[in-house]
Amino acid sequence: MFLSHACALLFLSGLIPLQEQAETDQVSSKFLSRIDQAIEEAKWEPLFLLYEEALERHRYRVAPDPKIEGIQVGMVEYLVRRYASLPKEAFEVYRNMRDAHAEQALESALQEEDSIALDRALSLYFFASMSDTYLDRFARYLQERGRYNDALLYWNRLLRFYPDSDIPKEVVLARMAVSCQLAGDASQLSQLKKFSQKSLGERLIWIGRNKKKLSHFLDSIEIAPFSEKLTN
Repeated sequence: MFLSHACALLFLSGLIPLQEQAETDQVSSKFLSRIDQAIEEAKWEPLFLLYEEALERHRYRVAPDPKIEGIQVGMVEYLVRRYASLPKEAFEVYRNMRDAHAEQALESALQEEDSIALDRALSLYFFASMSDTYLDRFARYLQERGRYNDALLYWNRLLRFYPDSDIPKEVVLARMAVSCQLAGDASQLSQLKKFSQKSLGERLIWIGRNKKKLSHFLDSIEIAPFSEKLTN
């Protein structure tokens, strides 16, 4: 069975709680500058070797969020965010380097239902050409077993940071909205609505045999306020 590891996922994949940041080492600016230099010089193979080095040596450290000043994020989250905007040719180089290894590692972890191994493989091979499929499959598996917050974590990465998925963003976002409803997470649902309005516009999704505007689908999802749940 997949093991419960919500605390590990929180650290490895997302924002570090403020009370834990003081106890967590920040990766050196010298190491991060090596990443910046490789990007500036378009040295794609050394750049992705630095990605792997970062996970091997600094996985449990934090780094400044590349997008939001003053925020610290876990190393995995930093790498995914920092590398997501690379040009197409960078990912072509990476996939020539690692696709064969990635597919073997991802499929093995999924078949063995080893969530920790799969999380590590999805972190290490996040930009492989098939990783979007595994992110989605694992998230759906977690949702089916009631692990809605974990499912949202993987879908969120797929939605926001995977560069060229064959899975339409509106489909990913709709699946996330359902998990928000099941988890009772009104805050996350509100963020998804804002993302949809800003980035996806009036895209259509299939609901059963009918097409529906994504915005209308999101508006149809209702989550009771926390205070109301307490009185029921």
